[in-house]
Amino acid sequence: MRPIEAQGAPGSAGMNRDERLHRLGRVTGELLHDLAGSLAVLSGRVSLARAEASLGRLATDELARIGADADELRAMVLDVLGEVRGVRTPAEVTFPVRSTLDGVVNRWLIGAPQVSVSLRSSLPANAEISGPRTFFVRALGNLLRNAARHAHGEIRIAAMPVGGGDWVEIEVEDDGDGVPEDLRSLIFEPFLTGTELGTGLGLSFARWGIERLGGSLELNAAKSRLGGASFRVSLPLSTIGARARGPASAAPDRPTQGPAPLRGFRIAVVDDDEAVRTTFTRLLERSGAETEGMDPTRWDSLEAGMDALAAFAPNVILLDLTLGPYSGPDLARIMRERASRLFQRVIYFTGGADPGPMDRPTVSKLLPWEVILDRLRRVALAAEGRDRRG
Repeated sequence: MRPIEAQGAPGSAGMNRDERLHRLGRVTGELLHDLAGSLAVLSGRVSLARAEASLGRLATDELARIGADADELRAMVLDVLGEVRGVRTPAEVTFPVRSTLDGVVNRWLIGAPQVSVSLRSSLPANAEISGPRTFFVRALGNLLRNAARHAHGEIRIAAMPVGGGDWVEIEVEDDGDGVPEDLRSLIFEPFLTGTELGTGLGLSFARWGIERLGGSLELNAAKSRLGGASFRVSLPLSTIGARARGPASAAPDRPTQGPAPLRGFRIAVVDDDEAVRTTFTRLLERSGAETEGMDPTRWDSLEAGMDALAAFAPNVILLDLTLGPYSGPDLARIMRERASRLFQRVIYFTGGADPGPMDRPTVSKLLPWEVILDRLRRVALAAEGRDRRG
């Protein structure tokens, strides 16, 4: 699968609108495929936690796994949406390949079918790869799932440094029947599947993710030593040394406030999605804020919405970009013209990747909660400072 570029992304010049939409639709289908699998796992863990709770047990292990699954899912969505928009992960953000590979295999084994799985690795502990960790995790997970679907009873994974130690090579082999000759050249095409079940998107998304990390994913020409299919991942290693911790730590300036970092602040949550309003107002209240959830679909006009906000007198306005019949930026423009004090309290609430240059700060609903808290606090304190000065 070739790189997918969105409108405005590097390399998209010369592409017409239909071509851009086709490429966006292709990666969206693959993302939804992986989301479906992740949500199925998350749903299963929730069921296990509920079962434990019904027996009067505190399901701490399952709750920890649910949190990890949710964090990975959120990071994956942000990474893919950022890639589609052409917003690349900074080169200094890296992850350790050996421990990440161990984690992928161990986590997958929890729900794996009845097959024998072995992992042999000669990678140094400090070998690292630049880019979003989630792309690697999803790609390797998809390769393992594909192998499990076709294996008769055994899967082998081998990881080793190559190219003088500048690259890592990972092989995933199974003892199945192998890939039919007429499908070998098409195996990474989306919606192609060699089984009655499935969408054929797993391998396509795996190659997409590996390519985003600067590597390649290929089906080896010869059958595996086990007699089935053999896939080879090749990835460039990052310069060994100090590194970022991964996707979650890429967010700057994590807060250090106590359990009620927003105590004394009034925050309005303006969103046409009731679930979002309810969830975030509850989270904000737990952080000490006085909150008001506002449903813009009940407003007669944007002016009426501005009046409702003025009556609440918030320190921060979490303003969704799309408000049902209205637009968040349109409401902000009215506030800028008629109530500048309110406008200075706006922070746009987005559903995915950075929307690009805006007239006010933005925060994604998918960011870790502590990062959202920190950005809200910064906006509130900045507004307070302006009030004192003038």
